[in-house]
Formats: sequence, structure tokens, C-alpha cells
Amino acid sequence: MNKLVLIDANHLCHRYFWVFQQNKKNGRNNLRHDGNDTAIIYGFLKELAKIEKVYPGCDRVVVWDSKSIRRKAETDKAKETGLIKTGYKEERKAMSEEDQVSFDTQMAHLQTDIVPNIGVMQIRIQGFEADDVINSYAKKYTDREVVIASSDRDFYQCLDDHTIVADFMLDKVVTQTSFKELYGFPPSLYIDYGALLGEGGGGDNIPGVDGCGEKTSRQLVAEYGSINEILVGLAKKAPWAKKKLQENQRTKIEEKILNSTEIIDLSYSLKKMDVVEVPDVKIESQMLRDVKSLLIEWGMMSLIKDADKLC
Repeated sequence: MNKLVLIDANHLCHRYFWVFQQNKKNGRNNLRHDGNDTAIIYGFLKELAKIEKVYPGCDRVVVWDSKSIRRKAETDKAKETGLIKTGYKEERKAMSEEDQVSFDTQMAHLQTDIVPNIGVMQIRIQGFEADDVINSYAKKYTDREVVIASSDRDFYQCLDDHTIVADFMLDKVVTQTSFKELYGFPPSLYIDYGALLGEGGGGDNIPGVDGCGEKTSRQLVAEYGSINEILVGLAKKAPWAKKKLQENQRTKIEEKILNSTEIIDLSYSLKKMDVVEVPDVKIESQMLRDVKSLLIEWGMMSLIKDADKLC
């Protein structure tokens, strides 16, 4: 059976937007057609073609974001109780008005004019993020080899015998084996690791335990296991005190972890991807001449040679 490649579409568009920004900063010419920016559209199509080159005959599904109703409700409640000050994704860097218009316009063209006219499927489920939908497809098609196309490390929680995560821009592939070699624990514990570590305001704005960095979070998960196992293990140690640490005595950060269970529970819930009912994958191939005409219409002549990989 063909590989199933699940594409984190919004994430991919944002990556190409920042490539576009860097090119502008360096004085390079960016792609435009009929007076409008098309760099994101070009990069998106280039990636789709590359995926077909790497995995010939694969089924590609483009997954778009919707806002997570659950995560917003949880952080709204946490703000009301004073547990946190800002909600999920509320501190992300804003674009300028001009850039936002360009970004939104290109996204709209991809969803309405481009993707429906090439040989891929696209989906967006109201109330759920692309992460949740991609996770749901990986869970649904356990009989297929699944490739998640993204550089978002949150997808490491999806790694298993039939699912890998691939960053096609950097030619990087992460499997459950390579993950365990790097982190020292299985992918099934990635959410526990992320709940301790959190994610700063530039990302999803997930709190985590103050002062608990990557090294400490990794060591604790590798030594104890899940969050519950970590809490049980630390509770058995002697309390931290302002003196030289004795054998089997908690450190200051371990003491802080035991006193941060509400934050950890919230962070764990925000990190954990949902499982939602998703429609069957159905790919309708397109005629090569039609795809070539589409590329010509959008002024993307350099992609004509790869038109067969977009059918």
C-alpha cells in the first residue's frame, strides 16, 4: 500500500513566509505574479513535488488548522483562576499589516484555487488544530506507513512502528528509534517531557515548570518515566533544604516540580493531541495538462518540469 504523507499546511506556510522575510531582508528578489506575492504558494508546491520525489506514488493529504476550542477553553479557565497570565498561542509574534494581508491572501489561494486542482486531498476540521487531525489520521491508518511532513517537534508523540516525522526542507527524518537514541526515552513519553519543559511565548505559549529546562526534563523522564511516576519518585526523596544536598534528597527544581502539579496538568493537556473522527483518505488525480496550465497561470514556470509530481 502507498505511503500516506500528512502535511502540516499552516506550519509549512509560516516556514516559507519567514524564508520570504529573510530574502527581503537580504535584498533578494521574491516571487511575485501580477503584482502579488506568491513565494508561499511557490514554496508549498515545491514541497509537494519534493514529497512525491522522495516517496513516489504516495497519497498526500494537506491538513489545515482551525482554532482548538478545547485548548482555548482550558487556558481561559486557567487565566480566570490566576494560574496563568496569557493563554494558548496568545504571545506569538505578530506580522505587520502588509505581511498579514499577503500571507492570508496566499493561504486563501492555496485552499481555493491551487490545492483543489492538483492531485492531493485537503481537509480542515472546525474546532481542531492540524496537529489533532494529523494525529487522528495516523491513529486511523495503522495498516499504512505514515509520514508526517512537519518540523514541529510536538509530532514526536505520534512516532511508532508505522509513523515517522519528516522535515523535507532540511531532509531530516525522525523515527521512534532515532528519537529514543536522542532523548533517552520512548516517544510515548514526549508529552510528559513537554509538560515539564513547556513552550515559550514565541511558540504555543505553554507554561511548564519555571526553571525546568531541556536537560532536567529529559533526565527526569528518562529516569522515572511518566509525570505521575516522576511525582511519586520525587515524593519519596527527602525534602529540599538550604544546605548541601544529602544522598536521596530533592533538589530545588525537584521541589518546585512537586509544587507545580496544576501547571504540569495544564501543560500536559495542552501538549496532548486530540483524536477526532476524520473522513477516509480519497485522492483524485488531475490531468497533467491541467496542472501545467495552473502553473503557467500563476507564473511558476520553473515548476513545469515537476508538474507530473503534482498530479
